[in-house]
Amino acid sequence: MNSNQIKSQEQGYPLEKEGVSLQTEKEKAEALEDAFEQGIRVKFQHVPSHCGVKGDEVADETAQQPADSKYESNQKILRDIMRSRINRKNYMEDSVQLVLAANTGAGLSTSEIRNLILDSSLKCSLISPKLVLDEFHIKHAVALALKNRSNLQLKTKSIYTEILYCLSPDRKIGNALKTLGLSDNAEYVLIATVDDPTGEHLKKSIEIIKWEIIDITSLPLHSDVKLITKYYKVKPNELTVGSLREAVVNRMSCKELFNF
Repeated sequence: MNSNQIKSQEQGYPLEKEGVSLQTEKEKAEALEDAFEQGIRVKFQHVPSHCGVKGDEVADETAQQPADSKYESNQKILRDIMRSRINRKNYMEDSVQLVLAANTGAGLSTSEIRNLILDSSLKCSLISPKLVLDEFHIKHAVALALKNRSNLQLKTKSIYTEILYCLSPDRKIGNALKTLGLSDNAEYVLIATVDDPTGEHLKKSIEIIKWEIIDITSLPLHSDVKLITKYYKVKPNELTVGSLREAVVNRMSCKELFNF
């Protein structure tokens, strides 16, 4: 790398991914996220001095290490970059878009929708409203999922499956996706999108599944309190000192530390 290249990059840390120079904060973050999810060895062009090393030093140091060691070294530097340089609001929109949809029989069947989810054709999370108390409940799960992503600690393959995982009271990913996701013969579904400030992904998802949109404020009417209490294993004595929402949110937030 020549001095002109380094000078032009001193305000950032562009990376090369498949020969493409990444310029924007969001593009860099997406490249880093892809690298960790798919195990891609990212090639550095420049590493900011605040990380304790210069770009040329990284190249020299990693060139003398075995492949696995180089990858671990790259991971550490990438984590430092993500935590030190990227402001969350620069690379993702923390807003969540929520709609409640009813199956009137005129749209796609639940099995057809699940196939679209498996094909990644829908950029949204589809959640059973029976297990969601209110908007705060789902927004807390979204906040946890975004926090995991910003810390490079996703437990699942995408932000949308991560929302389902964060909704669950335990660390069983398969159980979370099966129980909290779109169920067979579902009458209603809660649709959630993130990184979607214009609502484009949400609008496209609605157009594809062709379910009828209903008032989101009616969400508590479609919640099954008994089912929620059973699923989150909330004991009667807990409800004498706090609300069901508090008990549920506590389990969601603390499941990495405790088994309920």
